[in-house]
Parts: sequence; structure tokens; C-alpha cells
Amino acid sequence: MEAVNQRTGGQPPPPATKTPRRWNPFRGRVFEDVTMAYLFLLPTLAVMAVFVFGPIFYAFWVSLHDWPVLGANRPFVGIENYAYIIGQDEVFRTAFWNSLYYTLGVVPVQTVVALGLAIVMNSGIRFRDFFRAAFFVPTVTSSAALAVIFTLVFSSDPNSIANRFIGLFGFGPLQWYTSASTALETIMFMNIFATVGQFMVIYLAGLQGVPRQLYEAAAIDGAGWWRRLWYITIPMLKPVTFLIVTLGIIGCWQVFDQIAIITEGGPEFSTLTVVYWIYREAFRSQEMGTAAAGAFILFVIIFVTVLIQRRIVGESATE
Repeated sequence: MEAVNQRTGGQPPPPATKTPRRWNPFRGRVFEDVTMAYLFLLPTLAVMAVFVFGPIFYAFWVSLHDWPVLGANRPFVGIENYAYIIGQDEVFRTAFWNSLYYTLGVVPVQTVVALGLAIVMNSGIRFRDFFRAAFFVPTVTSSAALAVIFTLVFSSDPNSIANRFIGLFGFGPLQWYTSASTALETIMFMNIFATVGQFMVIYLAGLQGVPRQLYEAAAIDGAGWWRRLWYITIPMLKPVTFLIVTLGIIGCWQVFDQIAIITEGGPEFSTLTVVYWIYREAFRSQEMGTAAAGAFILFVIIFVTVLIQRRIVGESATE
């Protein structure tokens, strides 16, 4: 001890200083948590890469080629398939206008009907549980089964259910599915019938989330039923309405099964939709390149339509 004091001039030795450790982003609790999160996501990302993103990129590659199903010669054509579909294919143009008409006709009606049914179901009527289940049954029923049922109901036979019903009002029998003037509208009615129950349930969930205090305060201020609906219910349901309209738009542009089962795009292309046109190109004309290009054009159409809807409704509806 004396030797130490002599070397330090009688003063205690200075405390040892630690060298500051350089920050390492790959060490620490945060990095471990992020790493574990990605490890848990890895199986899902791998499945999506193989079964979702991979096929999408491959389909885009196919759309840039003249790609017959049977044939080894598949030359690269660039955007010629897209240019041909948009500029020269009259059948695709007919399918586009049919799909647009279908969407504009179905989406507003099914949205309004679903909202009306939800309001009635939420009002406390008797047997409302039974009616909820009854309206929801078509949603969980196979679309193929519904198509067969509607084929029988709207048969051209004068004794069919639909023709007998309109006969009560003095109208003659109609060729529901075999006439170009009524075929698409009949399928539109079927789609509304099949989907309105699903959207009614979504609206019901939204209605049950509206605070009752708002209605009570409005009633105290003298607001009637219509004013409460217009100034409270509808504004509070804007996010739900945005969801329902978006799902309706996507579903209408992608309609296929009813067309394939009932009319196959006829008569005279009056029920031909974009998705059924893609099917015809791929599996009947066996032109995979053109069909793939049509699929990407359909994606752009749906994407732009939803963007326009978001712009019209406003950002607040998506919050």
C-alpha cells in the first residue's frame, strides 16, 4: 500500500474509465422483437410469394407474348395484346359496357336495400332473428344452386313463377334469359337477391355502434325519424357504406358464375361480362396472352373505379 502511495505521490489512483461501446443496430431487445416478428411472418410470406405474387408476375409476362395454349412458338409482342383489346376488340368493348351497366345498376340498389333492411332489423320488430337468418341464407348458398333455382323461377315457360306473377298485373309472359332486352337485368336481380343479406349484416353491425345518446339528444330537440336518419344514421355509417360499395363494385366487375351457368354470355353478347370474356379467350379461343392482358386491364378498371369512389365519398369515410 505504501509502495502504491509513493508511486502516485500520496494520492489515490484515478478510477478506471470504461470505453464507450459503439451502438449496434443488430443487438438489443428491439432487434430481437423485429427478427422474431419476421420469422413468424416468413411462412405466410413464402406461401404468398409462391401462390400469389409469383402467378401475378408470370401472368404479366404471359400478357406480353402471343401465347397460344397449344404451340411452342410464343413470340414476345410487348403491349400489342393491350392495344388490340382496347382499340380493336369489339367483343371486349361490349363486355366492358355490359359490366359497367351491371355495376351501376346493382351496387346502388343492393346498398340502399341492405341499409333499409338493416334499419328495420335494428328497430326491434318481432321475429327479427328469423328474418335476419332468412335474408342471410342466399349469401351462404352456393351460387351454382342459386343459378339453377333462378333458371327455374324465371323460365320462359308461361307457367313459370315469374311469368305467373307478372300475369297478375296483366303482363304477358317474358323470355327472361333468352331475350337480349331482359337477360342481363334478370341476372342483376339475382345478384341483388344473393348479396343483400351479407351487406345487411354489415350495416347491422355499424348501426349497433352508433351511440344511442345522439338519437336521444336529437329527439329532445324535436328531430323526427327522417331527420335522425339523414343527419345521424347515414353520416355515422359512412365508413360502413364505403366498405359495402367497394365490395359491391369489386364483386360486380368480377361476376362470372351466374353468366357461365345461365347464359354463357348470350343472347347476342347481351350478358357477356369482362371476366367471362377473359374465360372465353383463355379456354375457348386458347389465347392466354390476350386473356392475361384482359385480366390486368380489369384490375386497372377496378382500381380506378375504387379510387374515384374514394375521391367522391371523401377521406373521412375510410377512417
